[in-house]
Amino acid sequence: MINYRLLALDLDETVLDPEGEISEENKEWIGRADKAGVVVVITTGRGRERVEHIRKELGLDTPMVLANGAELWEKPEQLLQRYYISQEDIRMLHAEATKAGVNFWGYNDEKLIRSAEWTDDMFEMNFLKFGMSHPDQQVVNSLREKLQTCPTLKITWSAAHNIEISQNGVSKETGIRTICDHLGIQMSEVMAIGDNINDLELIQTAGLGVAMGNGEERLKRVADRITDTNEQDGVAKAIQDFLLN
Repeated sequence: MINYRLLALDLDETVLDPEGEISEENKEWIGRADKAGVVVVITTGRGRERVEHIRKELGLDTPMVLANGAELWEKPEQLLQRYYISQEDIRMLHAEATKAGVNFWGYNDEKLIRSAEWTDDMFEMNFLKFGMSHPDQQVVNSLREKLQTCPTLKITWSAAHNIEISQNGVSKETGIRTICDHLGIQMSEVMAIGDNINDLELIQTAGLGVAMGNGEERLKRVADRITDTNEQDGVAKAIQDFLLN
């Protein structure tokens, strides 16, 4: 019996173990869900360039929600939608990152561009997502607070020391909702698994929101269920316990 029609899977610290690999147990149970007819959707902050090898390893030919919902794929070669941060905001974000002395990066249509590769030509490109990180939590918190006052931007994070920025109104939840609308699936028919704040809205609105055992405490508080950690095949166990039985 299948309890949900769509399975939304975060990657880092969820499907992937601490070394960034997929365990055989996770691979097997994700494959079982796919073969059972569940629409398995990679739902990640990563861009396409850093997801393709994972999609191929999992053998998936299904929709994807990338860059925290800023890039949606109906199938691996069929783009559905992109949502860009304005070039004016990219200039502002670059200036703030430079002034604060933090590491930064951006995802455009093609690839991840790191701070060491950044040139003035980048300001003419379209960016789906901009990120910042710094080892000092106070620096990160201060930047988050400042950027959250910007009405055109959505501020979230996937780790304590980073900041992930998209166009306002864009999130993993809006991405999955768009995919569901496209496929004729209700949000109540979605099971979502994640570990951090960029999964929060999706975990709250999915029919079943599952937090990883290694997840952020704030996420665990709003989740319907908590599974094991990413070191102990938490995704595989959640699929067994809540999706296929």
